[in-house]
Amino acid sequence: MTPFDSVERRQLEARSNSGARWFYTIAIFSLITSIISLTGSHWVFLVSLGITQVVDAMARGAASKFGAGAMAVALVFDFIAAGVFALVGYFASKHHPWAFILGMVLYALDALVFLLLMIYAADTGLIIALAFHAYALFQVSRGYGACARLAGMGKAVFDAPPPPPASTRQSMS
Repeated sequence: MTPFDSVERRQLEARSNSGARWFYTIAIFSLITSIISLTGSHWVFLVSLGITQVVDAMARGAASKFGAGAMAVALVFDFIAAGVFALVGYFASKHHPWAFILGMVLYALDALVFLLLMIYAADTGLIIALAFHAYALFQVSRGYGACARLAGMGKAVFDAPPPPPASTRQSMS
């Protein structure tokens, strides 16, 4: 390993960690948006999960018929969804490529929720949420690329044969 390898490794680790932090951001802002939504406000963060927003809207509608229980069920769902993204973020921060892939698939599916809502409700305002999902997916994919390169670097280090013993090198000269 050369000094350049170590600089490249640190850069890749930083990019991978940056991509992994997006999952924590998604989880936190989704919970904040859900709590705000369940208290009656319609204010949302762009990075929030669309599926939790749909569940929260359904719970607000069902609250008149079923009471606060509908809101409690929605909040439990919101915590589970945020927990999944936080867990994905944890494994991604430990440089597990599969975690990045799983998180990107889940977030892309969530983007489909916004797309379907945009088409069904003819709400062009949701295009901003879709664009932000695309931006977040791009940033996470950069983290995945760095994580995959790190995995390749680690494998290459272990696959390389060890250097010959010092006594063998001297006798070859």
